Amino acid sequence: MSATFDPRAHSAAAAELAGRVIAITGASDGIGRAVALACARHQASVVLIGRNVRKLEAVHAEIAAGGAPEASIAELDLERALAADYDRVADAVLERSMGCCTTQRFSAPSRPSSTTTCRPGAGCCTSMSPPPLR
Repeated sequence: MSATFDPRAHSAAAAELAGRVIAITGASDGIGRAVALACARHQASVVLIGRNVRKLEAVHAEIAAGGAPEASIAELDLERALAADYDRVADAVLERSMGCCTTQRFSAPSRPSSTTTCRPGAGCCTSMSPPPLR
């Protein structure tokens, strides 16, 4: 970035965020939704974080319909989450950024479920409970 960079005048290239994984809180509505859609339009792999899975799934579908890289959903209530919940989302984002993930769904310990998750560099998937991302 140069000393003369003016963010108000910046026009992002179509693939400016390609290859980046961006976690967005509040992605189900409002500014978070708008940021998620904009990042996806610029080819970022987004992790949609929020409380309302139905709304997150709608944003996920909109991203998929636009031909952007596949998004992930992390159901997380930031107000009620425990440290372990944040750790699982952080681990899942790191796994996603290493390119070894499939569509997954994160569930808080109060709502355990099982699905498929991937280990970075493993080249294959293993089953874990609870899963990090959807």
